[in-house]
Parts: sequence; structure tokens; C-alpha cells
Amino acid sequence: MVEFTVAKCPQCGADLQLPEDLKKAHCMYCGAEIIIEPRLTEGTNNTKQIQNLLALCLEAENRKDYPEALKYIENAMQIDAQDDNILQTRHRICLKYSEILAPRLVAQEQIFALDLEMNLLNMKAGIVSYGDIEQRDRDFKELTQITNEARKIFTIAGLCLSCGGLKSCSYCEGSGLCSMCKGTGGGFLNRCTRCEGSGRCRVCKGRKKCLTCGGDGKYRNK
Repeated sequence: MVEFTVAKCPQCGADLQLPEDLKKAHCMYCGAEIIIEPRLTEGTNNTKQIQNLLALCLEAENRKDYPEALKYIENAMQIDAQDDNILQTRHRICLKYSEILAPRLVAQEQIFALDLEMNLLNMKAGIVSYGDIEQRDRDFKELTQITNEARKIFTIAGLCLSCGGLKSCSYCEGSGLCSMCKGTGGGFLNRCTRCEGSGRCRVCKGRKKCLTCGGDGKYRNK
């Protein structure tokens, strides 16, 4: 006998009854695709639930939808948080997700640093723009959100919380050069305010590697 589960369409909000043995279905009202997650209920076979969740996780991983894949892993860990297969899968996905998050975090850090630098220069020149301040606040909020998300993933993957496994200094992207003057120092009459004329990255001081992990890209438990 086919058992049904109650579901709600994520697109039109319609209440649906769908066969439990399906992984995917379509809304009969709007046609939207619906992914059916196994119910976590007592009395069911835990092994089968874990296998179903890992299968859905693999599908999401193949689509490179790593946040979705991690949702299935979290559900599987609610059943058995010590299962080696679940833990290995979570580690693998976090490593792949880190390859996306680390460059994104670096880019957002550089955007915020540039905005902050320009705001300071404008303030020194007596120019105050509320639009600039609002943009800085938006950039900082986005940077904070990306940083918090990334560091959770980096920790699980065993990667450095600063560089996310990139190994190089995120501020200069491993060039060792000042990101504003590009290593020129700005000249005698127009000295670069970021590096104070040295031409070197003010974070790594020209050493190019991430100072948090020493350049090996691995997690450090401070």
C-alpha cells in the first residue's frame, strides 16, 4: 500500500499529498518541482533514512548546490552524528564549498577595505557623503555575513579561518604588493597612504603568505 506525505508547494503554497517513496514530484497546480525529504520519525529504519538523505545530498553535490547538500547532511546527523560515512561526506562537501567561499570572502574584504580607505581620504579632505557611509555599512554587513558562513565551513573542512586554504595573504592575493599603489609606493610627492610609500602589502609586509596559518592553509585552533 502506498503511503502519502503532506507537503506544501514552495512556489504557489498549495497543500499537496505526495507518495513517500518519491524523491521528486511536481505541483499539480503550478508545475513547480518539489524535492521530498524523508521524514525523521521514530520507529522507521534509521539506516534507510540515512541512505536516502545521503542520496539526496549526492544529487545536490553533483549540481554544486553545496548549501542544499549540507542541509541533507544536517538531517542525517540528527539520526546519527557519529556515522563515519556522514562525517566524511560532510568534510568532502565543505572542502568543495570552501573553494567557492574563500575567493568570495577575499573579494568582499577587498571591496570593504577600498571603501573604508576612500571614506578616510574623503574625511581628511573635508568631504562627507552619507551615500558613501551607507554603502560602507552595506558592504560591512555583507562581509560579516559571508565571513560567518565561510568560517563555519572552513572549520569543518579543517582549513585556515583567514585564507580558507588559499595559503596566500588574502589582502594582496599573494602578490606581496600594496593593493592601492600596486607596489609603486606612489612616488615622493604623492606617497601612497595605504602602504606609506613602501609598496608592500600592509598586512603580510611583502611576505605573500597568510600570516594566520603560516602559508599551509590548515586550521589553527587558537
